[in-house]
Amino acid sequence: MDGLMIDGTDLLEDYGYDIENITVRTAPAPKTKYIDITGMDGSLDYTEQDGYVRYKSGTMVIKVSKLANMDEHYQLMPILKRLCHGKKCKIIIPYDQEYYLLGRISLKESCDGYWSSAELTITHDPYRYKIKPTVREKQISGSAELVCRNLGMIVLPVINCSAAMTVTFNKQTYSLVAGENRIEGIIFLAGDNRLTFSGTGKVTVTYQEGWL
Repeated sequence: MDGLMIDGTDLLEDYGYDIENITVRTAPAPKTKYIDITGMDGSLDYTEQDGYVRYKSGTMVIKVSKLANMDEHYQLMPILKRLCHGKKCKIIIPYDQEYYLLGRISLKESCDGYWSSAELTITHDPYRYKIKPTVREKQISGSAELVCRNLGMIVLPVINCSAAMTVTFNKQTYSLVAGENRIEGIIFLAGDNRLTFSGTGKVTVTYQEGWL
């Protein structure tokens, strides 16, 4: 990968458009909520009323360009528009290849007869997602602990079991069926998340990690 990747298309390798500049317009801001109460100093802070900090979408602008005349520009722009304009896309920046952004793109084109340019305004999810989900596996015979280390994004893991068993997380015990399980009470936070399984069989825990 040499250039900006959009839904598996490398703009540099496939069409010759290199990154000219990247402008981070707004970092993902926390969704804050304050309530003023008459007769009380300060405000009540309900930002983490569900126990977590939630974030707004982020916005960035990426400009790509290549040496091209008007004819080539007008041949290539419809291709780029069909690829991404108005769409929610998976975006990988060549300087950050271990993560991807998921965002909706608006394209603005320009050409002065020598340089063909496309300015991509991206409204993206607050988190940068790891390219591949994290997978942790363990063979259980009796009782065993599985430690799942997670980055900053809270996530609901998928637990696959070869046989029915139980799992204890944060002092709560849940029943698991053979096959796929999603337990609302099992949410991974940043850091080490400890699952204690009881039973016999193989467990596979899959979760999507992400950073701000």
